[in-house]
Amino acid sequence: MQAAPAAARLLAAELGRDETWQRQQVEDFTKLAAGYLPPGA
Repeated sequence: MQAAPAAARLLAAELGRDETWQRQQVEDFTKLAAGYLPPGA
């Protein structure tokens, strides 16, 4: 989850996406990933 912002930046550069897209990707990924973590992690 810590690498998500850097990964989104790289993908955005490759795909020609903007900062709004990057933020949304990080937010979506964080919500999804949190579902796989034990409570309180």
